[in-house]
Order: sequence, then C-alpha cells, then structure tokens
Amino acid sequence: TQEVGRTSSDAFDVFGGAVDGTVYYVRGEGGCITNTVLAGLIVDIDAADCAPDATPGTSFEEGLGSTNDYVDTGDPNQFHDLENNQGQPMVNYAARGKELGVEMVFIPQRMGTGAGIGATDGDAIGITNNADFNFPDGSQGLVLEDTDGVVGAYLSPVDISGLSGVTVSFDYYINPTSYEASGTGTDRVYASIASNRVDREVIIDSRADGSGGLPGLVLGQWTNFSYTITGSYDTPIQLAFAADLDAGTERIIFDNVSFSAGTVVCQDTEAPVVRCPDPISVAGDDASCMAAVDFTATAFDDCTSTVAITYSQESGTMFPVGATPVMVTATDESGKSSTCTFEVTVNDVTPPTLDCPEITVQVDPATNCAFVAADDSLDPLASDNCGAASILSANGLPSLAGDTIFQGTTEIVWTATDLAGLTSTCTQVVNVIVPPGCFATGVTSQDASDFANVTATPNPFRASTTISFQLPFTAEVGVDVLDVSGRVLQSATVQPAGNRTYAWEWKATDAAGGRAPAGVYFVRLRAQGQVFTQRVVLLR
Repeated sequence: TQEVGRTSSDAFDVFGGAVDGTVYYVRGEGGCITNTVLAGLIVDIDAADCAPDATPGTSFEEGLGSTNDYVDTGDPNQFHDLENNQGQPMVNYAARGKELGVEMVFIPQRMGTGAGIGATDGDAIGITNNADFNFPDGSQGLVLEDTDGVVGAYLSPVDISGLSGVTVSFDYYINPTSYEASGTGTDRVYASIASNRVDREVIIDSRADGSGGLPGLVLGQWTNFSYTITGSYDTPIQLAFAADLDAGTERIIFDNVSFSAGTVVCQDTEAPVVRCPDPISVAGDDASCMAAVDFTATAFDDCTSTVAITYSQESGTMFPVGATPVMVTATDESGKSSTCTFEVTVNDVTPPTLDCPEITVQVDPATNCAFVAADDSLDPLASDNCGAASILSANGLPSLAGDTIFQGTTEIVWTATDLAGLTSTCTQVVNVIVPPGCFATGVTSQDASDFANVTATPNPFRASTTISFQLPFTAEVGVDVLDVSGRVLQSATVQPAGNRTYAWEWKATDAAGGRAPAGVYFVRLRAQGQVFTQRVVLLR
C-alpha cells in the first residue's frame, strides 16, 4: 500500500528501497491498464548499476523518452526550469545509482541574431527515444531542437575533489542542414563544466559562421568527444549542454556520457519511503490491563542509507486496552520526511468478576406482602480489571430497584459484561420472609397459651431443624409443614418425651421425600383444638 513511484509511461524504473525478490504492484489509471486491476511484478536489482565504485555517466535511459514534441508551459520571457509534462519527453529527473540525472532550463536570450523566443511551439527537446537517431548506447538520448532561445541541460553533480586528470566524454550527433551556411550567426552549440549552474570551464562554444558548419564539430554522424578537466574542485561539478537553434530541422543529440572517475552526488528530490509494520494485536496483562508492544518500521531513501525513524509512541512501551494508532515518521539527511500509520490493539482477555450474595428480607404485612427493592443496594457487585462492567438480569433489568420479588424464594440469573464484551454469570437467591397473616390458608399464630417454650433449633437452618415445646397436658400433637402458599409439604404426629415436653425434627424434605428448596416455611402444631405456628427459614 506504500507508493514508491509513478509515471505516465508504459515503462518505469524503480529505485531507492526496491528489495530484490519483493512483489510490487502497478496500479493503472486512464488507458495504462484495466481500471482496478493490479499486475504483479518481480523486481530484480542490477548489482552493477548499484556498485559503489561505478564511475558516473548516463545513456539517458532512466528518463521517460518520447517521440512527441515538448511544449514549454513556462513564460518564454523569463528564465525558468523546464517541467515534466504529461505525455511529453522528460526534461527533469534525479540521479539514481551511477546514472546521472538531468535538469533543463530555458533562458530568454539569443546567442545569435535569430528572431523569436520560446520553446512553446512544440519541438524535440528533452529525452527522446526516436529510433531514427540510431543511438550508439541504449535506446534513448538527449535532444535539443529549434530551441528559439537558449535551452540548457545540467547533469547531476559529480564529486571529483582530490582527483586530477579526470576526463569526461560523450557522443553527439548534429543534423546537417543549410543553416550552418546561413551566415546569420544564430545557431550555437555549447558545453561546459559548471558548478551550481555557474560555468567553470568551457568545453565547446561553436557558432555557425556561414562557412558551412559549426567550427570544431562534426556534422551528420555520431562523434565521440573527450575532455580532460583542468581545474581542481572542492565542490561538485556538472557537465552542462546548451544550444540556441531556430529551425525545425536543427537539432543536436547527446548520448553515452561518462566520467573517468568521481562520485555522483545524489539529488535528493524525494522523501524516503517508509513502511509500517502490519497491525499488531496482543493480549493485555490481567493486573495492569496494558501490554508492552515491540515493533519495527523500515524506510528507504534514494540518496542515503541514513534515515531517522520516529514513532508517535515508542516500541517497547506500554499500550492501553483498545486500538492505538501509531504514526511512523521517516526523515532523511536533507530533512525530507514521509509518514505511515498502523494500529496496536491490546485485547482485554479477562472476564469481569460478579458476586451474587444471597438475600433474606422480611416484608411488612400491614403494607405489602411482596418485596420491592427501594434502591440498588441489594444488586450483585460487578468489577473488571480493565474498567467498568454493567450487569443485567435474565429478565432484562439492570437492577433490583423497583422490581417486585414475589413471596418466597426467587432465583435470579445475572450477567456482567465488560467494555471488551466479555461476560460472567451468577445466580442470586432472594428469600422473602412472609408473615402468616399474608395468606388466607389458616397458617396463623393463634392463642399460644397452651403451648410453651416453642423453639426451632437452629433457625435459619440448612439441613434440619428441631421444633421443641411444652404442653400443660399429655396428648398426641399433630405437626404440619407448610410452604408460603399454604401447601402442606409434610405431616407427622409427636408423642411426649416426658414431663409433657415434645421435640420433632424436620429434615427439610417434602411429601415425596425430596429435598425442599430454600425459603420460608411454617411448622403448625395442633393439640386438643389449640394451634401454634412456628416460622422457620431454610437456607442453601
């Protein structure tokens, strides 16, 4: 997803950061390729072109060649750099590897006396791939034709500091026409050694003088020209070409430029290419709910191997739960930078905790025989290591507050959900102790004058409870166990144990012998028309 370059041609050279064997894709627009279709490429790096000791030169193969005319869109009355225009020959591209780049300019003045100013009428200027020129090296070259003013081409700087006797050579072709014998002095071909676009040594300065040619130059054939640099330079130098031509048949072509020694000074015109790691997803720590995350981004630059990479949050630091975007910034030695962004996601993997304590409450029969929670103080308690957790009952309510718990024992299933969507469940038991007066079943506490010292031990209880009492007379006593609805679960008779004392154990079973559920029960005692009811609470 990182763009490494673009072109309007059907050919493109990939530089700076291309990794041998890596799959790249071409995304076409317009007529280049079917819209939305990606074509796979395999990039093979030519080690010879990247060799650090390769001598500087160019065959102008890296620029975009075209047989079309170049139309200058700049002001013909002002000095200006020529710009690359869509579908036209390239006039500006940076150095790559040992290949020299080129920067072309227009100068609104005439070296001779010709009329007309400006390369705005469409001429062969820039990098051409016209096969009719039969280039001696490769399939492209630099052409200057009908410039109508001075068009100059500055090749990439070359560092020759500390060197002597360095030679520069190139091939040229001059198309012979009648203009060489015109005597106007209009036509001129120029080459020099420059530094920062300022001439330091003149190599060629040939003007048509009416003698039928350009003095010192060969017409009509490819000719090699070689020059030994005489000066000593601590700053990088440039080979420069220029021409002032005023007819459509007047052209000069350059190719096969080579320095015998020196190092190309990269023209840093592009920001580095930065590549983010893939999105990262890790589990958070149970205690801190964070995670230390390590990652590495990579960056490549066309001019230097030294690229500083910074992150909006550093690798190895603690990231919180959730998705955190990390911006990566790559900055080269010239200060140009580019960015990309990826996400670090720390996942909460620990469900919330949920405590459902058992509740036992007693209602006031004078007001209501059903229990209604006034607030959320009886709600289950939920907590989570990574933040808040919400609770919800099986009937969809977030709290007991306002919810009626009917008489007896009710089991409520609660679910706690944390911010990550993890859940826990528990069951809450609510025991509502309802006085006998709330029932129309005769389960009432009548005159207890004939029963004395009635106790249930233990009460509340979990397994069994023993009902003990005394009577002023000796008689068989009937015992019934009723639930809160008045239904009889179990019946028995009790004989006195002596001194008119009685004791009966209820093992919390129902009539079928099964275990009775937790809740409130009533033990009814009957003797000679007297009735006494004892309330007991069974816990689980």
